[in-house]
Amino acid sequence: MKRRFLAVSLPLFAGLACVLLASQVLGALPPPTPVALSDLVIKQVGYTKYTPHGDIAGDIEFAVRVKNIGKGTSPACTVVLDCTWNIQDPKSGKIGSLQFPTLAPGATAERKVTLYTIAFLPLKAMLIAAVDPAVAGKPSGQVLEGSAGELNNVFGFTFTIPSSTPITWMNPAVP
Repeated sequence: MKRRFLAVSLPLFAGLACVLLASQVLGALPPPTPVALSDLVIKQVGYTKYTPHGDIAGDIEFAVRVKNIGKGTSPACTVVLDCTWNIQDPKSGKIGSLQFPTLAPGATAERKVTLYTIAFLPLKAMLIAAVDPAVAGKPSGQVLEGSAGELNNVFGFTFTIPSSTPITWMNPAVP
């Protein structure tokens, strides 16, 4: 009986000692510090200028403003612009990309792009701007934003060429 008690109690005692020792060591460690993530969004896009070149061509200037609504500083990023020039006959295509600098939490930056278009006017079009778009081999962009931060990277709107300028489209989801 004594041997059976020792055979059962010794491993039990050793296991309890390990648990006690581990809890003392782990209890002394500081809790992990959460990583502050950036969260990049398209704050607004402005149709700032239209310069006609005859009856069917012209230059359109857009101003794109990006904001970091996250708690961490973002690295430099890219905004890709994609446009459907005729909503009745959608032929979409990447029309340009803009490079944005590192952004501190709460900071914004603006870049302008001029696009040359050939179309019969007036023309109803749709522009989509995506900040930190997906890159090859990854479903998300290069900026670490967390799963929720990746959900607000795209902003789109429709517009007519020619229009009185300037026109600004504000992203209603951005403070």
